[in-house]
Amino acid sequence: MSLAALVLFAALWPKFACAAPTPSTGRFIANTTIAGTSPASGHLYVLEHAYKAVYRFPFGQDGLPTTQPDGVLFLEGAVYPLGLAVDKVGHMFVADPNGWGGAVAEFASGATGHQMPISILNLSQGLPDRLNIDGAERLYVHYNANQDIAIFAEGAHGNDAPISIVPPYQRKYYSIDYLIAKSGSLYVLNQALAVVVYNDPLNSPTQPNRFMLADGGYEGIFDQNLALDEATNRLYLQFSVTDSRYWNKVNYGVRPISGTSVATDPLIFTGDCGSAGQSTLGGTVIVKKYLIVSCNNSSDVFVYRTDQFGRQRAPVEVIGQGTLFSPWQIAVGP
Repeated sequence: MSLAALVLFAALWPKFACAAPTPSTGRFIANTTIAGTSPASGHLYVLEHAYKAVYRFPFGQDGLPTTQPDGVLFLEGAVYPLGLAVDKVGHMFVADPNGWGGAVAEFASGATGHQMPISILNLSQGLPDRLNIDGAERLYVHYNANQDIAIFAEGAHGNDAPISIVPPYQRKYYSIDYLIAKSGSLYVLNQALAVVVYNDPLNSPTQPNRFMLADGGYEGIFDQNLALDEATNRLYLQFSVTDSRYWNKVNYGVRPISGTSVATDPLIFTGDCGSAGQSTLGGTVIVKKYLIVSCNNSSDVFVYRTDQFGRQRAPVEVIGQGTLFSPWQIAVGP
C-alpha cells in the first residue's frame, strides 16, 4: 500500500472502526431536476464516502446552501469512493480505486436513488482518487499509485488514454489537493511542502513553473486543501500552525493567485473540525462570500465567511447534520 493510501486509511479508520449507520432516504425528493448552472440556482454536491453516495444541497440566492439535501444518488458498484467532480450539465464523476475494477464512473445529471454508471473510464493501475474538471470539460484524475495527475479529453471512457500527464514534483511526497485556474494553470498542494504551479499542464510538463510557500509563523505548513475564489482571484490555502494561542484546526491563508503576497497573508482561523492538529478534510470550495469545508471528523460540512479574517468563532451554517456520516470531496454544479 502506498504512503498516500496509508495516510488516507488512517484518516478514515475511526469512521469505520464501527459500522456506519444506515442512511435514511426519507428526507429526499426523488428524481429532482434542477435547472441552471449558477450557484444561485445550483447545488453543492457532497461525496458521502461511507454511504457510497452523492448528496445534493441546493444553493439560495446569496450562495448559502440549505442544511439538508433535496436529492441523493447511491452509487451502485462503488466500493471505496474518494473523488467527485461535476460538469456543466450536472453529470457526476466518481473516482473509486476499487469499485468498477478501479475507475472513474459517470452518472447521469439529476440521478437519484440507486443507479448504475452510464459510462466508466478504466483506471485499474492508477488507483484514482481526487477529481477535477476544467473549463473545457477535461477531466483531471489524481493517481494514488504514483501521484501523477492524468488529464483526459471530454467524454473519455473505456480504455481511453490521457491527453497529458503531470508528474509530482517529488515522488516521495504525495499530492493532497489541486485546482485549475481560469487561465488553465494547475495548482498542486504537496504534502507539507509548497504549492507547485504548472502554467501549461496540457503538454505533459516535467517540472513546475513556480512555487508558493507558506509564510511561516502561524502559517506553518500548507496542509490538506486549497480553494480558489474566481470572483477575486484569491487562493485560500489551508494550513497548520503550532502556536497554541491559535486554534490548530482548519485555518486558511489568503493570497492572490499570482502568488505575490504581503509579508504575511491575511488569515482565517476556525475551531470546529476535529481536535488540535487532528482535522481530516475532504474538500474546500468557495461560493460567493462563503468558504465551504467538508469535515470528516464531525460528519458535517461547515460554512464560513471568505471576508472575515482572524477567528471565526462559529460557522455561518452547518450542512448535513444527522444526514452525513463521512463527507469527502465536494463540488459545485447545476
